[in-house]
Amino acid sequence: MKRKRDNYEWGTVAEIDVRSSPKILLFDCDDARSCPRLVPLLSRLRIIGLKAKWFAYSRSRHGWHVEIGIRASLTEAETVAAQFALGSDPQRETMNLRRAIALRKHKISPFWKHRWNILFSHKL
Repeated sequence: MKRKRDNYEWGTVAEIDVRSSPKILLFDCDDARSCPRLVPLLSRLRIIGLKAKWFAYSRSRHGWHVEIGIRASLTEAETVAAQFALGSDPQRETMNLRRAIALRKHKISPFWKHRWNILFSHKL
């Protein structure tokens, strides 16, 4: 006999470094030994029609976290697409897309609306 699963799901337990914002792109480069270069990022932003106001790089456990402040305000789905186009980890963006769709389809509390697209400073 199968045991019934609980209705809750445990996610990653970690300290949040940066939360989602419609004017900030967050992406994670796990395979990068060196930090992502600025010129290719600027080129990709130009191709998708966005202009950067600022960049911030920080070292993560497996690579780099990059934050990009942009002039435009994007929807959740546009944010996911832009982050993926810039080279963010595909698994991360797949999960972000899942959360973006849930935000649109379900009534989500304000607490979670600001936590759908985050970068962790470190996992516990």
